[in-house]
Amino acid sequence: MDDSFTGVVAIVCFRLFLVWTCREFLLRSSLYADLQNLSAQTEGVVENDAEWVALPTFSPRPTPAGRSPPTSPKPSAPQLSLHSRLSRIAFSACFAESMTLVLLLVLQTLDIFSSRTRLLNWILSQFLFIFLLLVLIPLVMTIVLSLGATSGKGNTAKRRAITIRFVLNVIPVLLFLVAFSYVPLPDESLSTDIRISTLSRLNVLGTIVLGLLSGFGAISNAWVFLPFSSRSRASIPSEGDIKSADLSLTRIRDDINQLRLQLQGSSVPSGAEASKDRGQGTWYSRFLSKFEGDDRLQELKGLEALEHQMSLDLNALRQRRQTAIFSATLKGRLYNLGGRLFSIYCIIRVISSIVNIVSSRSTSQQTSYPDLITQFLAYLLSHISSEVNLADVARMSRQISLVLVGVIILSSIRLVLRGVTRALHVSNRSLGASLMLLVLAQLMGIYMLSTIVQLRSTFPPPPTDSDTSEEAQNLFSLIPKYEVFGSLFDWSFVIAAAATSVVRWGAEKMGEMS
Repeated sequence: MDDSFTGVVAIVCFRLFLVWTCREFLLRSSLYADLQNLSAQTEGVVENDAEWVALPTFSPRPTPAGRSPPTSPKPSAPQLSLHSRLSRIAFSACFAESMTLVLLLVLQTLDIFSSRTRLLNWILSQFLFIFLLLVLIPLVMTIVLSLGATSGKGNTAKRRAITIRFVLNVIPVLLFLVAFSYVPLPDESLSTDIRISTLSRLNVLGTIVLGLLSGFGAISNAWVFLPFSSRSRASIPSEGDIKSADLSLTRIRDDINQLRLQLQGSSVPSGAEASKDRGQGTWYSRFLSKFEGDDRLQELKGLEALEHQMSLDLNALRQRRQTAIFSATLKGRLYNLGGRLFSIYCIIRVISSIVNIVSSRSTSQQTSYPDLITQFLAYLLSHISSEVNLADVARMSRQISLVLVGVIILSSIRLVLRGVTRALHVSNRSLGASLMLLVLAQLMGIYMLSTIVQLRSTFPPPPTDSDTSEEAQNLFSLIPKYEVFGSLFDWSFVIAAAATSVVRWGAEKMGEMS
């Protein structure tokens, strides 16, 4: 009993320490600022949005001679906005529970604490993990989108409005949970335990999401180095081209400013002039002036759209020149060499997924085979030494493949996060950064769940006897099997890769035609 109590207290302290450490890291590191800068690059995002809620400062009043000035209170520390605090707490809690699950597997391998202590903490961590991914993080997402840049403090009316918004935000989460309960499960993952079935459904969605992100990232990384890509055949812009584009953009912005001044001057007449116009002007003249104003508004919208596109083109020219200058250096050549090798792996991964789909359909199996690199590695090691266990090589290669999938996702995560903020029409930087942090928390939790599920194939649990008590169960026996999700990953990977290729090819053809 003492050992169980000590183990529970130690693991709870470890969990709280991880939450506090991760939150302090987010407060002190530049990750949140990087997400804000990334959010500012999306279309229509306000640039001058403040992360901190600044308090007003007042100049001191003059004091009569011979009287000491009153001591002013110390300025209070800047206060984080509500959506920023919520996103940081959700991310920290998701990170802590993911690491706690890994810690419990390590404790089982090292035989630290009793089986009952590990099992209780394992079940608790699984329930908390499910609650974070299915309830808390989606709820915080809806709250973040509804609150906007509302600060943490406010008056009574604002707090009442926040309460009403919170109640309304629970409805989408409930609908999501109802839809989640209808996610189909493979026959091998059917279980009467609601915890195991929920993890299996979560792994189904996670496998689809990881497959889609991996397919998108594989094509995005390999597209730059493909011979038919327009970026690989694009010429290097000169300084003159950049200056010419900059001057053209400056002229367009000057025209926009002049047109805005004209609209402001014509839309705000004085009271006397307005009454005179209403008394003397005919309905036709008033209609004609309004029609001309609408024309100028349409002209302003057209110029703003042109200015946005020209700014994107100018940034692209500058990026291409900086990339060309960097590629001429030794560090740039090494970076391009690594990029080409990684793009080759991405192409091989696409081919391997297609082979897995074809072979699984021809053999009527639902499991996924190792990729071509895994098969080549097993073939090479079998010729080097006959004592090499090919099953161990295959299991280790799956872990290496999962790590490389994580690298593919990380290499394209900026495009994914930028697309999320564009799709949701986020209108300021700190709000976009909070939303990106929540999306990162979801992806991190899904990736860690997939990693733990694949660890079951690397360290399979021993066969359980009927005499084995529930408290002495192996933790890996409480994890869904990976093999039933392999073909699902291959299908989503290939679909995302094909869709990304078609979209990129069509976008380049449209760009060449325009």
